Amino acid sequence: MPENSQNKDNIAKAFEPDYLNRKALAVEWTDALLSTKINHHLVISVSGDWGTGKTYLAKNWYKYLEEQGYFTCYIDAHKKDYAEDPLLVFVKELNANINQYYKTNMGFWWKVRNKIPVLKNKVPKFLIHSSIFIAGVEVSSVISAIRTIIQVAQKFLSSKIKDKIKYLELYEKYISDFREALVKFTCLFDKPVVIFIDELDRSNPKFVIKLIEQLKHIFEIPNIAFILTVNKKELSNTIKGIYGSEMDGYAYYKKFTTHDFTLYPIEKILPDNVKVFIEETMKKYNDFKMSEEFTTIAAKIVQSLNLSLRDIEQVLDHLYYIKEKVTQEYHKEYLIICFFYRAVYIKDYSVFISMREILEDEPTKLMKRSEYDKSFSDIYDKLIYLYDQLKKNNPFYGLLANIIHSITENEIREMVEKYSAAHYLSVKFPDKIEYSFRIEYIGIPMICKGIDNHNRPVFYNINEVKQNILSIRKNLIQLSMLGVKPKEIYFRRKDL
Repeated sequence: MPENSQNKDNIAKAFEPDYLNRKALAVEWTDALLSTKINHHLVISVSGDWGTGKTYLAKNWYKYLEEQGYFTCYIDAHKKDYAEDPLLVFVKELNANINQYYKTNMGFWWKVRNKIPVLKNKVPKFLIHSSIFIAGVEVSSVISAIRTIIQVAQKFLSSKIKDKIKYLELYEKYISDFREALVKFTCLFDKPVVIFIDELDRSNPKFVIKLIEQLKHIFEIPNIAFILTVNKKELSNTIKGIYGSEMDGYAYYKKFTTHDFTLYPIEKILPDNVKVFIEETMKKYNDFKMSEEFTTIAAKIVQSLNLSLRDIEQVLDHLYYIKEKVTQEYHKEYLIICFFYRAVYIKDYSVFISMREILEDEPTKLMKRSEYDKSFSDIYDKLIYLYDQLKKNNPFYGLLANIIHSITENEIREMVEKYSAAHYLSVKFPDKIEYSFRIEYIGIPMICKGIDNHNRPVFYNINEVKQNILSIRKNLIQLSMLGVKPKEIYFRRKDL
């Protein structure tokens, strides 16, 4: 399962899987900041670009704390930003999470409750009026505190006051009562009560502003910790949209936080971990198995372009839907070329479109254009990096480098001679399925136009090979963008 598609309710065990070693961060931050009861409040900000796994971290950290006996609450701000008052969202989620708390820490009662319909949605009186402790907390005290918080909210919601002054007075009393009830609730626990607020940067701007201001003015109470996941750039733009372009949005946001952490980007993650993430993501599809060479090079492309986790998933989604066309027309491993083109397209589609014709016809011309546009030289550098990685991988996979870069006549002659040699290619041509899956046949689409009546390969001449590679490059670029074939195809292999 892709990391950012997890639902917090179906996570069996925290941080499984954990391809990018995010658990180490959560454990370190928990031990440093949340290990014991605190006499103040915390607002911990975890920032990262879109698609870097913020939601995965929040949901699994939530689950990890739950496993450690913490009272935790997870709020998806984006799904709740229609509410006028973030406090009401908080109360509703707090009420919902108390059931999960009992479920985790009071297994026996929960089983009895579910088997006897009359007990559903009820807490036994002997718990309410006794001094029974669960996870170190007196149950009756927790229930009493939760009820108080809910009653305060319900009383405010049920009031119908049109007079603005009376409404303000009632609201101020609501805030005061809410704080008092929440203080009593959080102080019951020997560890902080932890509230996760996710997707803040994607939420309604007015909701965001009101929420972060309430964190300072209302939630500044002992033994409570808020963990916010944000995209710094987008949140800054959200705040500027409310207060004006001159406002330093992120500096304003930081006034309300006590700790600020940033998720390290993909380029800082070990290549092996990125490779595992790619392999595991491909498993969610039917019949999408690639070679070791493919995943190794794909991981290097990811890091060179600094793709996000979401970017990787989107690239693989696209490849899955074009893989049959690529396999039938050429060879399955040509998808690595599509991986590169699609990754560049996702990273900056406007740059890709502006340089598409150069990429198709003469990639080396990107260097000439770089005098006027640095983005061209950046892409050319990435292309040369891929070219070198393909060449270094193995002799057969290295032939794919001829597709993405200009190829000389000598290189073409060497390739044709290699494949026409008896010890490199069986005289008898393999059937199509075998051909498409055996890596040693990668070069065939570039140099072979078909087979003769004796099932022997028939090779293009040098000029035809050059034109055929150009056609293949154009076709793969088109597939990488839209998944359809271009109109012009110079040469087609027959009977393959």
